[in-house]
This record gives sequence, C-alpha cells and structure tokens, in this order.
Amino acid sequence: TKTDRDVDYWGVGGELRFGKAPEPTPDRGGYLFRLAYVGIGGDVRGIDQDNRLRLHGDGPDANYSETLDTTYAGGFVSVGGEYNLLGYLGMGGSWGIRSLLSLRAGVYNASTDYSGRFSGAGYGSTRLGLSDDEVAFIGAASFETRKQFGPRTSLSLVTDYEYYSYAPEMRYVDADRSALRRRRQPQRRGGAH
Repeated sequence: TKTDRDVDYWGVGGELRFGKAPEPTPDRGGYLFRLAYVGIGGDVRGIDQDNRLRLHGDGPDANYSETLDTTYAGGFVSVGGEYNLLGYLGMGGSWGIRSLLSLRAGVYNASTDYSGRFSGAGYGSTRLGLSDDEVAFIGAASFETRKQFGPRTSLSLVTDYEYYSYAPEMRYVDADRSALRRRRQPQRRGGAH
C-alpha cells in the first residue's frame, strides 16, 4: 500500500494604498499606534489538495485518487501602521526597533471542485465529480519587527496569521448523528385504533 498527499496554496493580488508611509527612523515618542495607510484590493487564491492510494497485495491491485480544489476570488480592505508599546508604557526608547502591523479583511467567492476516481483489476473504473460555491470571509494580520543597521541593511521578523471562514474538507463517513436518530425512531401510521 502506498499513499501520497499533496496540498498547494497559491495566490495573486493587488492593493491600492492611501496615506503616508511610516517614518524612516524609529520614534522615541510615547504613542501606541500611528496609522500609515488604508487600502483596498482584490486577489485570487487557491487551496489544491490531491490524494492518491495504491493497493498492492495478494488480491487484485486497486488505485484511488481524488482532488479537492478551492479557488477564492474577492476583494478586501486593509489598514496598516506602526506601533510602539514600550514607548507608550514609558519603558524607555524603542532601541532602534520598529514594529509594524497590517490588518486585512475581505469577502470572497469560494468555488470548490471535487473529483474522485477508483479503478481496480476486475472492478472496472468509477468516477465522481462534485462542485459547490460558498461565500467566505478571509481575515489576516501581519506583524513585523525590524532593526535597521544601515541605510540598506535591516533584520526583520515577520509573523502572518490568516483566518478562513470556509475551507472544504473531505468527509468519508457521514457524521450527522441526528439523521441516524431520526431513522431509528418508529414511524407513526395514521388510521383508527
């Protein structure tokens, strides 16, 4: 038996920003957040999943493959700026370190396509294809801490977080237990007793 799983995440987009850029040198002021820009944009991104299973043994060989591809297309709004928590709390200067924050929120059409194929010696071949469209919210936050060493030299630590309100999943067994309970209840029949 051999299994393969491949998941690809891809995307392309554009953004138009309005506002001034952050100051080129770190502040030593006591501010919590300084707005740098407000933006709007759009992008197309996708999550593509491929699963393959090959069965080899004493009996006939069998192959099973499936793909679950979701493409998100939509628009977003963004806001970004610089924050200085240590300066705001009065705990000294920024030590030449800049901290940047970028937030993004958007609404997307999530188009999902599923394709499955089973083939085996003596079994023939079967195929299944399904499609679905959903509306999804995607939110993102990006934090960057940067130390400038010279006019063209800096060291940065970037952390990105994303939230998807809808992401498809492969379900191999129906886990709706309420449907099982309804089937087990006795059926009432009309008529006189």
